[in-house]
Amino acid sequence: GLAREGRNGGSWSFHPGLPNRRDEIAFITAVRDDLIASHDIDPDRSILSGFSIGGSMAAYLACAAPDSFAAYAPLGGNFWRPHPESCAGPVRMLHTHGWTDGTVPLEGRILRGNSVDDEGALVQGDIYHALSIWRAANGCTQLKADRFVTEGFFLRRIWERCTPGSALEFALFPGGHVIPPEWPTLVVDWFEGLEAEWPLTLPRSAPGAVAAPTAPSSRHVTLPPSRQPAVCAGLAARRAAQCPRGGRRYGRSQAWTGPARGRS
Repeated sequence: GLAREGRNGGSWSFHPGLPNRRDEIAFITAVRDDLIASHDIDPDRSILSGFSIGGSMAAYLACAAPDSFAAYAPLGGNFWRPHPESCAGPVRMLHTHGWTDGTVPLEGRILRGNSVDDEGALVQGDIYHALSIWRAANGCTQLKADRFVTEGFFLRRIWERCTPGSALEFALFPGGHVIPPEWPTLVVDWFEGLEAEWPLTLPRSAPGAVAAPTAPSSRHVTLPPSRQPAVCAGLAARRAAQCPRGGRRYGRSQAWTGPARGRS
């Protein structure tokens, strides 16, 4: 990108233990609104993602204002310590992480101080604890994942007994703090599978409360024929036996904003 006059870059301002330099949620949603207005983007088909500390920013926005985007897909970053006590939820969340990540380990890392209990310590969060927060936000009734996928590049855990319309998936890959080339396709296939299975409007509740499960509304997405094969990697198609077990058809790679309204 280009340097902006009067701006020195730096990092996202979201950490609960550090000074809040700006309203990041207002900034990101303003960028979203500008994209929607300028490029006729469908807001119901927009995903917020980020890598490393950008993944953390995506997680904090999803926690505070989950209806800002249709889904969230952080990679290699989520909450920091102290972890949030709760999130507004429910949300559609796909978190992806490298098994040997040493920059943002699954258990977190101490960046300042000698112990997580030191005053003024700066400590990354625990990904497994973050997943427990997302389970609570989504009203998931089980601690253990409902389904495991061990075929392919990613090892995936999927929670399904949750608030209708929500989604929670955790994907691990054999690598460190990197963006694997297989990741964009994973995100696209995941989101397109959700589109086919659930309405795009989630029930909302007050922060910290879990919305009571409701029956899916009549507002479902109908994919045009040219895009229906991409759903073969999604949950709905596998359950309906529309694709052979283990088979995989890949969707298009425009994961972040989706096609413009009115286009196929």
